[in-house]
Amino acid sequence: MSKVIMVGCDLHDRSMFLKYAVGTQEPLQATYVNDVKGRLKMILEL
Repeated sequence: MSKVIMVGCDLHDRSMFLKYAVGTQEPLQATYVNDVKGRLKMILEL
């Protein structure tokens, strides 16, 4: 059985605000800087 990951992103010039959940878990939220390092951090954490 696979797990479904839902991600919503509010993208701005300097920041990314994400809300995400795995399956039926309560959504979590995170903010990242919108640059190469911030995007890599987001990918690693997701």
